[in-house]
Parts: sequence; C-alpha cells; structure tokens
Amino acid sequence: MTSKYTLKIYFLTISLLYAALCKAQSGSFDIRFTASGPFPINFDEYIDNFPNANISIRNKTNKTYEFEMYSFIVGPYNISGESRVPHCTQGINPGATRTFPRGSFNDLCINYRIADFNFDGIPSDPSNPDKDLKGKFLINHILPEGEYEICIQAKEVGNLDNVLGSVCFKFNIIHPSRPIITQPVENYFLNGTVQNTLNISWIHSINNARL
Repeated sequence: MTSKYTLKIYFLTISLLYAALCKAQSGSFDIRFTASGPFPINFDEYIDNFPNANISIRNKTNKTYEFEMYSFIVGPYNISGESRVPHCTQGINPGATRTFPRGSFNDLCINYRIADFNFDGIPSDPSNPDKDLKGKFLINHILPEGEYEICIQAKEVGNLDNVLGSVCFKFNIIHPSRPIITQPVENYFLNGTVQNTLNISWIHSINNARL
C-alpha cells in the first residue's frame, strides 16, 4: 500500500472519530450511566428498578429544562422493549447536575410494562425443559443468557422531538451454575427404614451470576 493511500485512510479514520465525538457531545445534557454486575436473571428486576445503577444528568446549557425520561432495551433472540409515557417529569437548572444513585432508579419515572416487550424470538422446546427458554421465561420470568443493552433518553416536555441527551449501557446476563450432588450418590437406593436425617452434600462452582 502506498503512502498516499495510507494518508487517506489515516485522515478518514480521524474524521470518523471526530464526527463520533461531536455526535456524543451534541446534546444539551451529559448523561452518565454506570452499573456493576453480576446482573439479575429475572426480568422483573429491570422493570422495577435497574439493579446497581448510578445515573447522573448534567445540564450543559444556560437554560432551565423540564424533561421526561424514556428508555428501550434490546437483547438476544431479538428481545426488545420500549417504555411508555413516564410517570412524572423532571426539572434541572442551568449548569446543574442531578444524580440518581443506586436504588433510586424509580425516581426517573421510566414507565416499563411487560406487555411492551417482544419475546417471540426466545426458543421454545416443551419436550426438553433444559432448553425450553421460553417456558422458563413465561413461568419464572427468567431471561436468556447473552448481551443486553439499555438506552435512556431525556426529552424536553412539550417538544418530545428534542432529545436533550442519551446514553446506552451494555451488560451480560449469566445464569448461575447448577450444584452437583455428591451424596447420596446417583442411583442410591433407600430402603424402607429411612433414618430421621438424610445427609445431602454438593459442590457448587460460583460463577459471575446473580439470582
């Protein structure tokens, strides 16, 4: 490859990075979203209160805003969902920063309902409980393993086309590993004189998962 083409690729790369940086900074708000795993496997945890999340919203302008928070989530098997009109509005003064620490996600008033989600792509196999991911979800609201992404937007009240700021956060859901029973051993036979106590032992390798 000649130096001429190398320079073209270099400047193109710099231009794309600059454009991406400008796009990230173009909103009136600077929104930061952080969360620590392991992340729950139960869908209800994300509807009620996104676990271990910290959110900060900084108004970069000299204007006071009244805004609402919207969100959408996507995941494996084309899982997707979008929030409805929020339960409340928010306000922020010029140059101010509002923080929503862990446990206060509900204060954002993001309005998720289970009916707003599409789970049609989750595999279903009633003949094999271990692989029947849809059955597990329908019964216990257990989400499939994989990478998910939640995006949050702040929209101006009275002008919802004006997205004041947005942020996206990717996270992985990992199911807990199953314990292995070591006592009694497999196919152990119990006679008709069972003792008052039956000792059961198992080993369990803890992985990066949360119930």
